[in-house]
Amino acid sequence: MAALLGFSNQGSATHLMGGNLAYEYVMQVNDSTFRYKIIFKTYTNCGVNSNIPFPEASVTLGIYRDTVTANLPLQTLMTINLTDTTLIEPALPNSCTVGSGVCIIEGIYIDEIDLPKNYFGYHLYYNRCCRNGDILNLDNPGGRGMVFHAYIPPTLVENSSPVFSDLPMPFLCIDDTSSILNTAFDPDGDQLLFAFVDPYEDGPYPPFQPNPPATISWPLPTVPWLNITYNKNFPFGPNGYAYINGATGYSEYMSPDTGKFVVAVEIKEYRNNQLIGISRRDMQLLLLDCPFNPPPSLSNISGSGQTSYTIEEGDSLCFPITFSDEFGDSLTMVVVSPIFDTSVTNPAATVTTPVVGDSVVTSDFCWNTACDQGQGLPYIFTVSVQDNGCPPKTKDVVYEISVTDFVGPTTITGVTSVCPFATGLTYSVPSHPGATYSWTITGGTQVAGGTTNSITVDWDGPGIGIVALITTSSLGCPDGPININVTINDYPA
Repeated sequence: MAALLGFSNQGSATHLMGGNLAYEYVMQVNDSTFRYKIIFKTYTNCGVNSNIPFPEASVTLGIYRDTVTANLPLQTLMTINLTDTTLIEPALPNSCTVGSGVCIIEGIYIDEIDLPKNYFGYHLYYNRCCRNGDILNLDNPGGRGMVFHAYIPPTLVENSSPVFSDLPMPFLCIDDTSSILNTAFDPDGDQLLFAFVDPYEDGPYPPFQPNPPATISWPLPTVPWLNITYNKNFPFGPNGYAYINGATGYSEYMSPDTGKFVVAVEIKEYRNNQLIGISRRDMQLLLLDCPFNPPPSLSNISGSGQTSYTIEEGDSLCFPITFSDEFGDSLTMVVVSPIFDTSVTNPAATVTTPVVGDSVVTSDFCWNTACDQGQGLPYIFTVSVQDNGCPPKTKDVVYEISVTDFVGPTTITGVTSVCPFATGLTYSVPSHPGATYSWTITGGTQVAGGTTNSITVDWDGPGIGIVALITTSSLGCPDGPININVTINDYPA
């Protein structure tokens, strides 16, 4: 029996490497029911040492009601069938054997579910035994289950979770700083904050594939690290390195040791400074000893090299994106973002992708923005360039394009109390270069100034007059209206 249990534990432990749960708000079905699309992505080890080299045909999630208490009750179970798969293998050139036995399959599970109105939201939860027993940065990793989680805000808050734009890397090389984008795009335009977190755990085991329990405790339990030298910010120990950009999710990793290590990245969504969503990605990273091959580098020649831009809405922006490889390897560039998708961004930016080059690769980014595309958060797109060295190395870069709103004058200066039929009174605003000014007068007549920033008004008889202004930028984008009320006094008795 002990031998049989040991085999079962190994069979449960050597295939699932990570994943993430996500959801999309679909519609309000009726006054008390809301529909969501649930998307679960898993990453399965399909290498030669995997006991289960293909994603499971179906998975069962638990959906729990948030009750603002420590124990969250099960609302319903949801079984989702496997919808699609993607094979992830290193693109090794001929005669290169580094990582030749490594492969990952992304499994995608998608289905819709109707949930009753809830003023506290729901927690999506999937648990699975077990983590691989040879993970180096956890205590007793083979006895630790994996938990995938996402939080849906109260149903009256229409929200969809962020979407990760990249696939996991099959492996990284020791003593080499490697990047993983972890970049996610939010369909609602919410502010996203990224952070390393302690991975969740489940157990004890057996059973090795339990159904979600009747209740879960909140906050969820997290894994114990191997010792005090390992933690969420130092997943490779004190001699390793890990960095994450809190605004974009771009991360870097360096380990001096070969082996398997676990990291987790959490995304918190904020809308109007209120936390409305939580999701995370759990990843197992494989570190190998590799021959030296520096990754491609971003060139600063002919206008390339800058990664952050600011323009005003209505303006145009074009710049080259150029990478080179010091070893002369062939390069492949891939650019990803919703700003190139006309169904999401209109007008959309343009770029040629993918692009292949011999030691140098270039693509041109262009965007003719419209007057309604200014926003408080930058638009983001990612560029990944891979060489064909041994092993192939990738350079990831995140670009940020800030499109600011046109802000015209905010206050009109002029007399606000006048005699009846007063003439020749001046009303003005500070001048904006290239702007035009459209004035509207109620209770009087504009007699001079045209579309300049300073006009002359003749007022009518007693009552309330109004001077209103819409300012249009040199790029054709309007702001306003603003106005000033003018009291047209009666004649003295």
